[in-house]
Amino acid sequence: MKVACCGEHTTHSAGWKEGSPPEYPARLGALLGDAAEVGNFGFATAVVTNIVSDLAKAGKDGKQGKARVYSETAEAAACVAFRPDVIVLGPFGKHDALGPFSTHNNYDDDPLFGPKEYTAGLRALVRWATETAGAKRVILALPIPYPHGSTERTTSTLVLPCTVDLAAELGLQTVDTHTPFAGTLHGPPV
Repeated sequence: MKVACCGEHTTHSAGWKEGSPPEYPARLGALLGDAAEVGNFGFATAVVTNIVSDLAKAGKDGKQGKARVYSETAEAAACVAFRPDVIVLGPFGKHDALGPFSTHNNYDDDPLFGPKEYTAGLRALVRWATETAGAKRVILALPIPYPHGSTERTTSTLVLPCTVDLAAELGLQTVDTHTPFAGTLHGPPV
């Protein structure tokens, strides 16, 4: 069985210090042993929404100059070539949250970015995983909480419920990568 891990920097592990624990795909591979081949196809600044990616391409997104919708990355193409049986999508959300819309308190009032847009982007990634990458099973990883002001608010009040709701709607399993880090001072090591 082949398992592909597709997510942002917490999958990719960019910025992890030498001597820190390995990224989760390596840990998963060790746990599964010979039962599975696990591939790490993380892209450090992956997003699920075209809104943030389009602003990044135009140079209008502030901090997110390298943000790209995951399915448009070289890592996504490498995942397709890997021909996975299972894809773990995520965690996502931090880089969507760092976009120019993260300062809003009420997403219903934001004409550009809210639950509808985030869910549509995540739904498109699920479709990419099954139709383009050919995975027989997709698992959604819940967003990791980031205690950095608006980023945490966005991951907890927008990304988390959208991910849980979409998983329930599509009958997908989730992996809880949110609860273990809730209330920590710095989130996961990066």
